[in-house]
Amino acid sequence: MKLVKHGTHMVLVTYSLFEINMKKYKKISWKKVIIYVLLKGYNEPIKHILPTIKKNTIGQPVLSSGYISISHSTTYDAYAISKTLPVGIDIEPCNRTTKDNKIPNIKTWTIAEAVIKTLGSKSIKDVYKVQIDSKHTAMFHGQHYRFKTLKYKGHYITVSIVL
Repeated sequence: MKLVKHGTHMVLVTYSLFEINMKKYKKISWKKVIIYVLLKGYNEPIKHILPTIKKNTIGQPVLSSGYISISHSTTYDAYAISKTLPVGIDIEPCNRTTKDNKIPNIKTWTIAEAVIKTLGSKSIKDVYKVQIDSKHTAMFHGQHYRFKTLKYKGHYITVSIVL
């Protein structure tokens, strides 16, 4: 993870977030995800991508070549982009509370939401069906996912990919 100066703004860019060997899950052994966390309304670093983003039948963002997931908080817009596998992202303020006994804290919520966005679920109620198996893996509808949660300027950012 690194901060990159772009004009007068600093942009958080994470390359190869999941650059780890996952051979035991699939024959594809390496995955790369690029994450941009930008101040709300500042999209200069990804302006070349924006015109290529379309919406699928359930309203999720899609690219003609590769995968994209987008999340928003009151302060930041977060984008996760992968050329090879579906990806999901969620960003939430760390001090946000969940008013739900089924999801114990906001960090867990970001994991579950990133996972369901990876699959392309159209129902937010699916967050309750995500089973977090370990520190970095989860299961949803019989599919395994790998996730990574980062803490950045008072926000949890979770990114998920299909294994």
